[in-house]
Amino acid sequence: MQALFLACLGRWPDSHIVRKFGADVAQAVTDEAAPWLRRAEGGERVGDDPAFAAWDEDLKARGLNPGTSADLTVTTLFIAGALGVADLSTFP
Repeated sequence: MQALFLACLGRWPDSHIVRKFGADVAQAVTDEAAPWLRRAEGGERVGDDPAFAAWDEDLKARGLNPGTSADLTVTTLFIAGALGVADLSTFP
């Protein structure tokens, strides 16, 4: 789930952040997400790194909510489950 979320946020500026804070701030968040994405693509479970949770808390403290990326993540998982290409029973 985190890898899918990072696949969106680490490649494209989140449009929710763009609308609220501008393109430069959204690009900065994308730049921050990119190293996490590379690690996730390398097979790491980034959620196990306390620094990942700290980054999430920092985003919240700055009032930055990558909501579009989150919405795309959930929608993708829903469609994959509906089509039977993902076993959603493995998600808590």
